[in-house]
Amino acid sequence: MSGGSEPERVWLFRAISVAELQDIWQTGGFRPGVGTLETKLFTLSRDAAAWFGQALYGANGADFAIVELCISARVAARFDTLRVDGMQIVAVYLEQLAELNAALIQLLPRPSLEDLHGRHHDV
Repeated sequence: MSGGSEPERVWLFRAISVAELQDIWQTGGFRPGVGTLETKLFTLSRDAAAWFGQALYGANGADFAIVELCISARVAARFDTLRVDGMQIVAVYLEQLAELNAALIQLLPRPSLEDLHGRHHDV
């Protein structure tokens, strides 16, 4: 690398349904779904996302997934932050989803080809 510094990055986390996870894999990003509220909410830690996942989907971790995404701090600063249940939350409004998707540096988990085509295998 030639003397430049890498931009600061921010990791965001979101508990989602398995159906939303499949949609993200198929479309390559986040989009509004049926019954979607005005925002997509993200946390700043995996533990906080797990807490919300359990609150929304139940204690069975198989009923939800946690996506992890990395974006530049410059883009993340454009989104609203608020406190919910004592945790800092990043709110991305539906009209900001295209900006979020364009800014994705990394999105985890990455699907296998079997997952993308709806074939599941036991581990």
